[in-house]
Amino acid sequence: MNTWAPVGILSMAASLKGEGHEAALFDRHALFSRYGLGRDRIDGAMAEAVRTFRPDVIGFQTLSPLIHDTVSCSALLRPLFSGVMIAGGHHVTALPELTLRRIEGLDGVVAGEGEQALVRFARGEDPRDIPGFWWKDRDGGIRHTPPVQVAPLDDLPFPDYTLLDGRFYLQRNHSAIRGHLLSSLCVVTSRGCVRRCDFCCESLTYGRGVRFHSARYVAEGVRELLHRYPIDGLYVHDNDFLINRKRAEEICEHFSAIRRNRPFLFSIQARAERVDSDMVRRLKAAGCALIEIGVESALQENLDSVRKETTVAEAEKAIARCREGGISVHANMITGFEGETMEKLEKEIAWMKKVRPDTFSWFPLEIHPGTALYERKGDGFFERSPWTPENIRTFYRGASLSPIPPAEKGRWMKSRYQPLRRRAYFRHLFRKNYPRKLFPLLFMKGRREILKLRDRFDRFRNPGSP
Repeated sequence: MNTWAPVGILSMAASLKGEGHEAALFDRHALFSRYGLGRDRIDGAMAEAVRTFRPDVIGFQTLSPLIHDTVSCSALLRPLFSGVMIAGGHHVTALPELTLRRIEGLDGVVAGEGEQALVRFARGEDPRDIPGFWWKDRDGGIRHTPPVQVAPLDDLPFPDYTLLDGRFYLQRNHSAIRGHLLSSLCVVTSRGCVRRCDFCCESLTYGRGVRFHSARYVAEGVRELLHRYPIDGLYVHDNDFLINRKRAEEICEHFSAIRRNRPFLFSIQARAERVDSDMVRRLKAAGCALIEIGVESALQENLDSVRKETTVAEAEKAIARCREGGISVHANMITGFEGETMEKLEKEIAWMKKVRPDTFSWFPLEIHPGTALYERKGDGFFERSPWTPENIRTFYRGASLSPIPPAEKGRWMKSRYQPLRRRAYFRHLFRKNYPRKLFPLLFMKGRREILKLRDRFDRFRNPGSP
């Protein structure tokens, strides 16, 4: 279960509240994940929240795989709400004018970062003159001003985590910091990436280059989070925490000082070539429990095909250094490359067994608008097709570049990949958590799941047993 907080929205809310405005968050993801509510009940709760809060402006966060939900939410709320409705996020940044024309209930969209744009809009400035805004005139025309990057980042207030549903985001779980059963929150200490992998839209909203919060800003924000919330973990959601080594070392020093009075663990994401033994040692001393590495593939030809600009050898070295330094390592992998064969998939599995990251996950190669891969292989889907749930789901299910038939690939994943992933994950879970910490987890799973976990635990403790 993903419990990573929507830090970008919390940052925009903090900026607005700093100007004296009220802000509220209606979190459809939390309602679905925590309560298992169906769409009708979530829609009803959202409509009631609008009637109760009575906002002047409603904003939507957009993601391309879920853009159909933005379409339906706008259609649901427009008859109930006469104020301004706007949208932002990855999808809007990739397709701003098209989004504004396709979703009739929207008055405007914000491409790029939203904090400064929303503050200026709330002050009453003409949105057509605000950087990042695309605005729909009464005659149907659209005007816009190109976005600008927020700089320096330290001018922004720390995100407002009080808007979150604490009963959802603060619950102990083993998925946020993989395999570590912790109550955690996520933080973002930098924006952007210097690389441009063909498949990646992570930095689309932030634009070119990387900008940083200072180590002091990060430390002060973390101190406040640890003082305010009963958490014992932080997920640092930067694309590459180690891209500025000196700053990473300074943050480690601050974290070490904080942990003397308030112990906590944290995890980071980093590119393989930046993970050296000395950095692993510093991270370990500062409380880093896990490093996530975007390996993507164990075949160099796959990495080169999407301009990953790294090597399989670098990934192997990084994983070995993490293991030697006592930090868990998670390998993010991708399937569905062009030219994929069953033989190549078996090579990927053999590599996982040889290198032995503590945990790993394989996700299908997705084709998102705004990426170089979409320009090559997207066939203009979002420009030519209605944004219905059926169309969007069909596109993302069928956009794989792999020539392997989906049914055959599914059988292979079930028989070869999933058992290996489960064994690695549960081995890691029991290594990193005291058995007594897992009792509540086992209780929640029910008697059947308890027996399965107990059986796996027994086999792990006694490898020779049947």
